[in-house]
Amino acid sequence: MARRELGRMTIQILYSSTEGQARRIAERADEELRGRGHVTQCEDVAKAVMWTRPNAILLIASIHVGKHASAARNLIKTNLPLFNEIPSGFLSVSLSANEADRTRAHGYVRDFMEETGWRPELTATVAGALRYTDYNFVKKLMIKRIATESGLPTDTSRNHEFTDWDEVATFVDAFEQSLQPAAVR
Repeated sequence: MARRELGRMTIQILYSSTEGQARRIAERADEELRGRGHVTQCEDVAKAVMWTRPNAILLIASIHVGKHASAARNLIKTNLPLFNEIPSGFLSVSLSANEADRTRAHGYVRDFMEETGWRPELTATVAGALRYTDYNFVKKLMIKRIATESGLPTDTSRNHEFTDWDEVATFVDAFEQSLQPAAVR
């Protein structure tokens, strides 16, 4: 009922992905929102062409070496008035979101908001993946050492996905709900 009242919106979905998990999550969000009748544009922040004025923006970005990508930070800083003026959401993707205590994952989000000045209506964290089969030899050894210290899988013959897709769906629902006028909520 509320979704029909919301009507068709233009939503720009941007992602920053190191190994591809944030891209997969963005594509899932894009598919879900398009399926609900919205007009979407899903693209990598490094190649993004900002719409003149979408109705909303959703950014999905992964953590790499403790930071979100500089391309994501730069895009927000360059377009900060737009990001803060229209409804927006941020989903941070990291292995630390797989931990029982997500304090570190939430810290990455807080640091990103402080650094960029962006104030999205909705933020969340979701676990990413270990893509051992995509890593070169040196990176595979480095990630395996970190995984050992963190209690994560170390079988480098396959990838390990930790993303809770139900959690992603819940975030997309909450994001869409946040776009509704207060009277409709």
